[in-house]
Amino acid sequence: MEPDDIGIPAGHSYLFKKGGSSAAFDIFKRFLVSGRRGIILSRLPPEKIPILYEVECPSIWIVSRPPSKGSVMTVDPQRLTRVYSLIGDFVRNNPGSVALLDGLNYLLSENDFSSVMKTVQLINEAVAMTRSILLVPIDPKGFSDTELGFLEREIPPFEMDFYAMELLRGDNIF
Repeated sequence: MEPDDIGIPAGHSYLFKKGGSSAAFDIFKRFLVSGRRGIILSRLPPEKIPILYEVECPSIWIVSRPPSKGSVMTVDPQRLTRVYSLIGDFVRNNPGSVALLDGLNYLLSENDFSSVMKTVQLINEAVAMTRSILLVPIDPKGFSDTELGFLEREIPPFEMDFYAMELLRGDNIF
């Protein structure tokens, strides 16, 4: 694997078990700053993402009941083919881009594990074919040991210790 512009190989997906959404958003932001195009699918309302994570890019809210007003783009968590299409179409139209799927635990609560895994596999294929990157923060407690094992075989865990993360952020840790 050849590292890209911020030292993380493209064409792969990365599972964030430690540091959760914050760690994944930090890495995502670095990719955007380095010039990559990005998309976010999240349980957070799109207007909260720039406030919490200082990230500006297309954001799609994973929500079962979309708001009645406004121009917020949403996707129903039970429409896994749509989840795949949103990310797959984005990376195909923007090769070398980065996608953040912040809601895998929620997708699992709304669907069976096998269907969620098939969706993840399809997204992984699109990411690999376009030399893009997928970042997936999860809460490991939301998965059985068997499910977590299958998921980790499909999406390797992103391992980074505290100091490396601080250096990546550009913070002065000393």
